[in-house]
Amino acid sequence: RADYRSLLAPFAQRPPGWWPAFFRHAAAKALDADTVRYLYNLRRQSAQAPLQPEERAAFVRRLQRDGLVDDAYLVWMSGLDDKARAELGYLFNGGFEVSEDGGFGWRLARHKQFSATPAATLGATGKAALRLRFSGFEGGFWHVWQPLVLEPGTYQVRGRVRLDSLRSAGGLRWAVRCQLPQSKVLAEGPRFVGASDWREFDFRFEVPEGCTAQRLQLVSAGSRGFERQYDGMLWFDDLRISRADTLDAVARADAMARTNENVPMRSGSSPQAADAAPSDVPATTR
Repeated sequence: RADYRSLLAPFAQRPPGWWPAFFRHAAAKALDADTVRYLYNLRRQSAQAPLQPEERAAFVRRLQRDGLVDDAYLVWMSGLDDKARAELGYLFNGGFEVSEDGGFGWRLARHKQFSATPAATLGATGKAALRLRFSGFEGGFWHVWQPLVLEPGTYQVRGRVRLDSLRSAGGLRWAVRCQLPQSKVLAEGPRFVGASDWREFDFRFEVPEGCTAQRLQLVSAGSRGFERQYDGMLWFDDLRISRADTLDAVARADAMARTNENVPMRSGSSPQAADAAPSDVPATTR
């Protein structure tokens, strides 16, 4: 209600100690995003107390949850510093050179038998690459992903990988999923397993009309239980997405096969699917 909202204006201008918890609660529980938008704009107008990163992050999460992807992206982008802005593109921070928590950056979920962190290593293009370490991990893997906002068209994923004895019957692969208006796999890349020095990989995919939000996610390549056990380590660097003229033969065949077998699923409905990861799992950075 408008009268209740006006009572909050003085607190937004000079936030008391309880404000951060209140705003996070409002962002998560308010019946509509307009209420959260009102509180957020009140905070932006404060001359005494600048808007805090955690407030922006909570607002972005709410907008993402409500499917307001374009609005969420603009709010998230407004909070980036110059170094992070230099990493913007179809994929953000593909070299893992900057720290950015949530929003449209990398999401690295925590697990007691898995860790993911940017670290220095031989062969990295910059100061860091992404190190993934497994120790007796069992089950569907979905713990590394990034939200995407791509227009309809054809794209190519490229990157470099180094396998430090990744032991698994099924292995891992990158997948691109359409997230809105319904969840479905658009393409999957090559399988990673075993040991190798740094090498390049790539695959192409097509974003169809009406797909307003996507996700690039590292997922289990196998579906059976014995294929979804992991030990060892691997690294990724120089990940990027670029426009492509057309799908190649492999991508066309894959897309045709998915036309018949890909059944849309509600987010979180399958532990082996990419959308098993909740959208608000916090990212871990350096």
